[in-house]
Amino acid sequence: MKEPRGYEYTTDLLVVGCGFSGMWAAMRAKDFLDDVLVVDKGPRDWGGLGGLSGGDMIVKQPDMNLDDLLDDLVYYYDGLADQKLLGQILTQSYDRFMDFENWGHKFVRNDKGELCFIPQRALDYMRFYYYHPYGMGGIDKARLLKRECEKRGVRRLGRVVITDVITDGERVTGAVGFHAQSGKPVYIRARAVLLATNTGGWKPSYHQNTPASEGVSIAWNAGCAMRNFEFWKVWNVPVDFAWEGQTGLLPKGARDAHELAKLFEATSTVLLT
Repeated sequence: MKEPRGYEYTTDLLVVGCGFSGMWAAMRAKDFLDDVLVVDKGPRDWGGLGGLSGGDMIVKQPDMNLDDLLDDLVYYYDGLADQKLLGQILTQSYDRFMDFENWGHKFVRNDKGELCFIPQRALDYMRFYYYHPYGMGGIDKARLLKRECEKRGVRRLGRVVITDVITDGERVTGAVGFHAQSGKPVYIRARAVLLATNTGGWKPSYHQNTPASEGVSIAWNAGCAMRNFEFWKVWNVPVDFAWEGQTGLLPKGARDAHELAKLFEATSTVLLT
């Protein structure tokens, strides 16, 4: 009897990484595409590093000045900061914050209904808005994102390790990998691939002991043009900075729906989040 060849799938968009970024991106992509498939090397819907975090969230509230927050981040990154990109993330962060609240996520408020927050040391404006019970927000965010993915019909698979994006010239045709438990090969035909395998905090620091960010080497091997490469493994801390805990969340995924709509306008459709 012949051994089965392996697992084979076909999709419009393959999202590698079922963390917060991957699930956000998949949900937004579903607004434009018939079929979106998310795969993750861990258990399905575990939420990636975000699911293991405290789930606190840094948000530009409507009454906050964007330049004040960017000044904090330029200091925090000791000058190595893509201000345009960070500005886009912060500007859209309030909408994502309200999405979570509308879905039932419980950010802590005082008796007056005002949001409670933890100031970040040595930064004048950065604040963590936190969840009740404290430390459990990451689990709840993962649960809510999973529920919203299901509502939109996003397909999700766990235990799938992607090793390479497959290209035909400059055109992406899919990806290959293997099942983490059986070891059987996995073949995925896709019109576009989005790599959402970044670490779950502002900087790598505590996440150096995890196998996150492999999307960088996958994209590099596929011949993608790279930018902001200095941010992947740089740990540059300003003199007066002390860290409260690596439980922050930035809504990195789906920064701009138009980016996803443009997937098929490009010759090489591999995106990094």
